[in-house]
Amino acid sequence: MTLSDYKKLFYQGPTVHLNHGGLSPISLPVHEEITYWSKRFFEDGYHSDADYKKRMEWSRLQVANLIDCDTDEVAFFQSCAWGISQFAFGIELTEKDEVLIFDQEYSSNLYPWQAACRESRANLIIVESGPKLSVDIDLLISKITAKTKVITVSWVQYQTGAQIDLEILSQVCKQKNILLFVDATQAIGIHKISFKNLHIDGLACGSHKWLNSPVGVGFLALRKEHILKMQPIGIGALTYGECDDPSELECIPKLNASKFEPGARQVLEITGLGRAIELIQSVGCDTLKAEAFRYAETLREKMLELDFVIHSPHKNLNDSQFICFTDKKSENKKLQQFIYDEGVRLPIRGGGVRVTPHGINRDSDIGFFVDVLKRFRKQN
Repeated sequence: MTLSDYKKLFYQGPTVHLNHGGLSPISLPVHEEITYWSKRFFEDGYHSDADYKKRMEWSRLQVANLIDCDTDEVAFFQSCAWGISQFAFGIELTEKDEVLIFDQEYSSNLYPWQAACRESRANLIIVESGPKLSVDIDLLISKITAKTKVITVSWVQYQTGAQIDLEILSQVCKQKNILLFVDATQAIGIHKISFKNLHIDGLACGSHKWLNSPVGVGFLALRKEHILKMQPIGIGALTYGECDDPSELECIPKLNASKFEPGARQVLEITGLGRAIELIQSVGCDTLKAEAFRYAETLREKMLELDFVIHSPHKNLNDSQFICFTDKKSENKKLQQFIYDEGVRLPIRGGGVRVTPHGINRDSDIGFFVDVLKRFRKQN
């Protein structure tokens, strides 16, 4: 599929989407996938049982292909946070252990580790961010001690797009026998990864950002040795078998990652995710990344021409599609409200208003937003 063809799959209305780091729209084929299964449940009920289960396994295959892992290493959850919680509470921390985490992590990566450390009495070590919310991998590594059991990081940070070098960090963790956990929600769909080649123990991802998939589904990829040892934090019929299996007092959990899916799963969201990933694979992550970065470069140039201030942790401004900017004279709230009133909804992150273009955007979206900024500058 060409990039132009992919763009045409998205609704072409008056709304301009430039907060893909928050919530990205879904495509027409994904909408049709969801509608199809909703119709099947409406018309067929239980007669759709075998068909939707096959389609969910097809979705699991799409995830495995995207991140380069085996299908039996993938578990579906309601969200990325659930996947992180499963790993944090499943690895059996003790009071002798330490967990390293950056101070700028999104709450869905921070809170599960806080709770798991509190319950186990493990020590959560908060590593300070560098200037402008940069992520200093050398500082992170310097905090490793003989007690360090886990390092948990976001591959791409949500506020500024600061990116960690997973190849370096994974090698260090492998050498020192430390578990490496990665929240990849702000990366997958734009950045390519090989779970097989990197020494990552667990990787979680949400659906509704760079994957152009519905809200309400996430996944966790686990290496097989952890799947076999780790206990599920949610228990149900599917932990041990299928929903039609008789109940037993003594039973053995499944040997693959689906044992972490305790009961009925969110079919509409999971099948929608599979379709979304199939489309991304057809156009290519590299293609979508290049387009998103091109738009970000254009926006940065125009912002600087209009005398806005860009806050960035990157040595090269064009190393990310995340842009945080402010006005020298006006507060962020005022800038955000003006943009909102003009029809573009953006959050305040990383010291400024955050813009996150995607490869699905069009040149007209960028032109429209530049005109919004020009109007703001005239009035301020």
